[in-house]
Amino acid sequence: RRSCEVAPDSDCVKLCVDCLLVLADCSHEAKRHFMELAEEIYRSCIDLVSAENFQDQKDEARLVLNRLLMLANRGFDVTFDDAVLMQRFKDLLEVRIEWSSQVATSGKDTSQVAATPSQVPDARVALQLLEVLFVALTWQVRVLEWVKPDGAKKNAEGEQEPGAAAEKDAAPEGIEELGDLKDVKAAIPEKMNSLVSLCIRLIEKDCSPFVRYHAYNCYMLLLQLGISVGGEAEVTFPEDHVQVLFQYINDLFQRAYDLKEPTACLNLDGFAVDATSDDFADKIAGATTTSARMLLDCCIETTEETVRDRCEVGPEECMLFAVLAARVVAEHEHEKVHSGPLALLLLTQCEKSRPKALKEVACLLFRRLRNHARLSEDYAKQFWDVQLEAIQGTFLCCGLEAATSLCHAFTRQWGPQITIWLE
Repeated sequence: RRSCEVAPDSDCVKLCVDCLLVLADCSHEAKRHFMELAEEIYRSCIDLVSAENFQDQKDEARLVLNRLLMLANRGFDVTFDDAVLMQRFKDLLEVRIEWSSQVATSGKDTSQVAATPSQVPDARVALQLLEVLFVALTWQVRVLEWVKPDGAKKNAEGEQEPGAAAEKDAAPEGIEELGDLKDVKAAIPEKMNSLVSLCIRLIEKDCSPFVRYHAYNCYMLLLQLGISVGGEAEVTFPEDHVQVLFQYINDLFQRAYDLKEPTACLNLDGFAVDATSDDFADKIAGATTTSARMLLDCCIETTEETVRDRCEVGPEECMLFAVLAARVVAEHEHEKVHSGPLALLLLTQCEKSRPKALKEVACLLFRRLRNHARLSEDYAKQFWDVQLEAIQGTFLCCGLEAATSLCHAFTRQWGPQITIWLE
């Protein structure tokens, strides 16, 4: 517990929290220490993220937020559904959005942007704030999934426990601070749409590619979460949001096209890391680490003051953002995502002149739509319409040659033609 409170290294905090959680399963004393640690970090966070204290203690706030995330990702919602704390997080992100808007309207090159003012969260803190908001919301949804509509409690495997208590008594141990679950459930739709609105403004206006990507990822995950929960919790997906996402993904693709040298170590699964290299253990912190998480963690944990809020990224990072954003579209369950304007934009990457990694993701989406087309006539018509619109859009934007090349790429993905008597 003392190591979790004072250790500056995130890996040390992560391992200590894991050890404390293991001990908490078999010891009431360890469980008490874990709860006291969570409450202490929660109270420290409330003080540090206030408007009057944040600008003077930004570094300390970053360390406390890091510990808060370690607990939230391994234990439970350590924000305790505190509306005041969550609003302070949102207010700090709104301050950053306003500052980013001023930078954009000033006409300055983002590579020449100086360090953020003291009252504005830098990219590292903004990533932490956004992740805390998202993790806290998903914890509340997870709690409600443990409780059936009739109030029955579910175990970790999702099965109903025999003789479970009523809904007001069914909260899993350690999260009783959430209060009445009916009130929590009623507030979730508003919280989800509020966070979605915040994410879309960060995508549109923030000057850091790391913050924009993380906001994009959170937005898409909230859409997916709304589908999983269903009912009133389903997130709205208006046309103005589609336009912002379309512009963001198109900018990523355009940056990927402009790369002078191809990134040979990158494919649709992320970076290829040499397991025999000396720094393999430093690059891969654990078995569940992905390229996206590694990239964001490097930005959060950096101590370089010359980074200038990470407004510019290298060619490999630029290509990785484009590939990961494309994979979200290809694998998403929302119909407006995998068969709407975002899907049309991704399918245009099937053309032979596009970067190889992006072509792989585009072909992944094409094969998914092709498999859906075999299920019903409606899906088959949708599959045809998506290809037609993609070719028409390419013709209007790039001309006949590009549209013809895309058409040939589509026909090569149809598979072998089967004679009628074999069908």
